[in-house]
Amino acid sequence: MRAVVSRKLSWILAIPLIVIIGCSKDDGINVELNSEINEFIWQGLRTYYLWQEEVPDLTDDRFETFDQLHTFLNRFSTPELLFNHFLHQDDRFSWIVSDFEELDKALQGISRSFGYEYNLVRIGSTNNIFGYVQYVLTNSPAETAGLKRGDVFHSVNGIRLTQANFNDLLFAESQVLGLGNFLSINETVQDNGKTISMSSVEISENPVFLTKTFEVNETKVGYLVYNRFINSFHGELNAAIGQLKSEGVSEMVLDLRYNPGGSINTARLLSSMLYDDATSETVLGSIIYNSRLSEFNSDLTFMEVVKLFDRDGNEIGEEAINRLDLNRLFILTGGATASASELVIAGLQPYLDLTLIGTTTVGKNVGSVTLYDSPDEGYLSKTGINPNHTYAMQPIISQLANSVGFTDYVDGIQANVEISELQHIGNLKPLGDETEPLLAEALSIVSGTGRSIVKEKLNLTSVYNSHENRAYSRAIIDSKSEIDKLLLTKFPF
Repeated sequence: MRAVVSRKLSWILAIPLIVIIGCSKDDGINVELNSEINEFIWQGLRTYYLWQEEVPDLTDDRFETFDQLHTFLNRFSTPELLFNHFLHQDDRFSWIVSDFEELDKALQGISRSFGYEYNLVRIGSTNNIFGYVQYVLTNSPAETAGLKRGDVFHSVNGIRLTQANFNDLLFAESQVLGLGNFLSINETVQDNGKTISMSSVEISENPVFLTKTFEVNETKVGYLVYNRFINSFHGELNAAIGQLKSEGVSEMVLDLRYNPGGSINTARLLSSMLYDDATSETVLGSIIYNSRLSEFNSDLTFMEVVKLFDRDGNEIGEEAINRLDLNRLFILTGGATASASELVIAGLQPYLDLTLIGTTTVGKNVGSVTLYDSPDEGYLSKTGINPNHTYAMQPIISQLANSVGFTDYVDGIQANVEISELQHIGNLKPLGDETEPLLAEALSIVSGTGRSIVKEKLNLTSVYNSHENRAYSRAIIDSKSEIDKLLLTKFPF
């Protein structure tokens, strides 16, 4: 067992230096460890995992000797099997990867992609599914090929989509989408003979997708489509809010329906831009860790300045924050709205009159961190990383609450006005179009005219959202922070 000293613990908030005192491998050890990766998994989860005390094989008194520990770890033939063995029954979001370089890119919004996001839908109780395009990135292969929001596809590379094959078909390096027309009258997709051919490229996606201002009965209404919480795009987010402020908006529609989460600090920043009365002493929420780290349970406060970061998480400057003076806020939600998005919703509820329009959110009231096999750095940095493998983990390590202690949204946060995008397949309006159903509902409330809500009629079920395949959709991460305390933790053997 490697001795562990002077570990830097840096992640969501300023969690401090940790020293874990272990025993050296020459202390009477007779059973050789077969996998360094398995040792890393056990050490990392045993230190940080939110449910550590509730998982029998992670408890402090589980193993009395290294021989017992090594015998146990050697039972698992792959790291994935061991990792999954440790997962608590309530854990829906922890995961492990075999290539941390790809993980690091994904967490900063960089990945190989065609440049479009989609939802897969099942018709009735059949096994047949089809997809529809939610949005397309500018200057992406998808845009170049002519794909647009609302396009319906039923096949990939000439093979009809089913629940059994879509994983193999949609994650290839190249694809030919077979397009069709959705016929609501009999709930079928009819091939229209058109195809879209694309090859994936590495894309860095700006999460500030669309900024727009509407005038409704002489009232300026701001609209922002924000698709991820990434700290290296703080400047772009601040500029978008600054644009809306300069245009004199007094009402705001925040579109988070495709936002699966990201950085807690970015969630704090966006919340601070939307609640003008907040100071750095005003509490947005709180973060709670396992008992081993309970000393670092702390409040999440609003921000009064914009910290700027590069893609490696290094702070590179700051700028004045742009803020909107709002009394109420409309938030558009959907089945991909998760984690940091939900923190913004829950955190602002005590301070602003919120109206949620769309469908129920994911229900991720927990946070995670990237762990590398770098014991001298507390498993939280690639400095001194074990060169023998490239595995990394993204375990859940914290629970989130708002300023009044509200944490109970594991089943998602329900919309005040239920409007399902599925009911408009075949006639999806562009994002930012005043007749797009979710946006139109918000604008109608501002105007006071009201609308008749489209009731669910189509027998359609969402079976997969492309955001589920993104690393940042399962992680709440943040930049490296300054170490401000010292915690000594000793294993019991």
